[in-house]
Amino acid sequence: MAKQIVVDDVTYKLSDFVGKVIEQQTSSETHVSGGNSYVVGNTLYSNPVVSSSYNTKEFFLVNEHGEERDFNFTNKDLPAIRPSHIVQVKWLIREDKERGPFVIVYNQSLNKYFIDEVMITEAMYGNKRHLGKRMLISCIAMVVGLGFIVYSFVANSFSSTFFFFIIGCLLIWPYINLMIFIQKVKKYTREMKKKLIETIKI
Repeated sequence: MAKQIVVDDVTYKLSDFVGKVIEQQTSSETHVSGGNSYVVGNTLYSNPVVSSSYNTKEFFLVNEHGEERDFNFTNKDLPAIRPSHIVQVKWLIREDKERGPFVIVYNQSLNKYFIDEVMITEAMYGNKRHLGKRMLISCIAMVVGLGFIVYSFVANSFSSTFFFFIIGCLLIWPYINLMIFIQKVKKYTREMKKKLIETIKI
């Protein structure tokens, strides 16, 4: 039966699958990009070589009812797993969603677990990869806003001072709002992580 968890007045369902490992395998891949050269005018430019490694662990579980499921995780620091171990995988689903990411892998045989903070945040707030672009834009706006505020103190008239000060504050607000949001994400991710750990019987 799925367990319900409430954080920040939002209800989440924690589902799980427990079974015996019947097979497991680990694979590694390395992707290399760059290294090409090009000429502009009389100058030779070259792109640096960039390599990315991907380690994937896949395992198959069979529960007490004979149901079988496979799971795979890439670049995750899972506990050691081998055939005959009893492993529990848990995933978190927000109340307004139909599915959610895996957040816990618990090897009951070894009494060791992995909890994924990145996936906890994604389950609660969605994919946050766009935050980098939002951060860059808000930082640029903040710098411009600070410039307007500084200029407002040396403006020639009260109306100019008032105008530039207000515009500066409006430009700074997205950055402040983003910082408030990031602190909220960190706070409630920590709270959720604590509650998830409490669901693990160690």
